[in-house]
Amino acid sequence: MNKLSATALTGLLAAGMLLPSCTKDGVQPGTTAVPVAAPTTTNAVAVNGVMMQAFYWDVPRTTTAGTWWQNLGSKATELKDAGITALWLPPAYKGGSATDVGYGVYDRYDLGEFNQKGTVATRYGTISQLQGAITSLHNQGIQVYEDMVMNHLTFADNQELANNQYNVYTSFTYPGRNNTYSSYKWHWNNFSATQQAPNNGWYQWASYDFQPYANGDAYDNLLGSEIRYSDVNNANETITWGNWITTKLSLDGYRLDATKHIQTAYVNRWLDNVKGTRFAVSEAWFRNLTDLNNYAAATGGRTSLFDVPLHYTFQDMSNGNGSWDMRGLQFAGFTEANGALSVSFVDNHDTDHPGALYSP
Repeated sequence: MNKLSATALTGLLAAGMLLPSCTKDGVQPGTTAVPVAAPTTTNAVAVNGVMMQAFYWDVPRTTTAGTWWQNLGSKATELKDAGITALWLPPAYKGGSATDVGYGVYDRYDLGEFNQKGTVATRYGTISQLQGAITSLHNQGIQVYEDMVMNHLTFADNQELANNQYNVYTSFTYPGRNNTYSSYKWHWNNFSATQQAPNNGWYQWASYDFQPYANGDAYDNLLGSEIRYSDVNNANETITWGNWITTKLSLDGYRLDATKHIQTAYVNRWLDNVKGTRFAVSEAWFRNLTDLNNYAAATGGRTSLFDVPLHYTFQDMSNGNGSWDMRGLQFAGFTEANGALSVSFVDNHDTDHPGALYSP
């Protein structure tokens, strides 16, 4: 993502993401047919807007305005004046500690409200501060999209014997929340595997929801304890949570995390039951354009997609030392192939941070 140099927006990082419209059509979940033509009937809220990523890795827990949520709320007018039409918030729910950035998901019903994992607030603040920030943003006509991390859970409450084979931390009972909002508990049988074996390996006791595809680029087990969405109870619970958090935070849309690691049929079902007419963009991190086109077809226009191939084109251009042929941009990326579903960007928290996707 790009640092904003304007002093009015100090402390925030933005990915310059252009938001298109999108629709749902009749492609069946799980197919890999030729990509459908660009939709003609729109159902997305934002059309050709500019979404700002409202966080980066390891944002400060305190700012001159207070917590990170208070920081965002204090900049609502400045963001509007800068032409921002939507903010993509970080995962707003409790992770494994007070410093967790949110992707180490512990309790998706704890938005900074309960004393769990040694803290009431999340890294970004309390639920009241979050709701206050959203109100400030909405008052300036800025839409709010939440980062929906549905692939996994981490930092369980207790250890248990999985399948009479492995002593692993897979028992999520949330004693600090005490059944508020949801009484659903997660145990080893809700997962297919967990990344707790030696050398960062996996203990697996159930089949994964799908076999790897796209030449192995898409696979089920990403990190933590891998949720089984072939289990209808898990699927129903996460749909219930999606509707709950939408209402609780008055969300205008969603950024779906790591969807190539989640059963596509479930992603489609979640969108059908939660999204409505709101905006959605999915992080299906396919560098290969054919694979991204196939994923667009498999999700049937239900969700926009980040233009990952174009990002890598920009990286090649940046690394070209002045010799890169600019004509290569003419037909580049998913934006050219399916502009109605494409969200273009330059960098984000993953590409700007040392790790598997580091590619500034």
